Amino acid sequence: MYNFQTLICYNCNSVMLNLPETEVAKLNGLKFRCECCGHLNLLEKPKFYKKELVSQALKIS
Repeated sequence: MYNFQTLICYNCNSVMLNLPETEVAKLNGLKFRCECCGHLNLLEKPKFYKKELVSQALKIS
């Protein structure tokens, strides 16, 4: 059977996704916005990490 993995928002700890590990691996590197708090989460490996609000490429000196 499948081994499900629950992904939790980095900011408010609400459950965002509950998918099989194989599906989570396919989504690696994508960003997800939390419906509860609006925080942008970056999926890296098996969990979410904080996503910086301003991209390094957009910074103006």
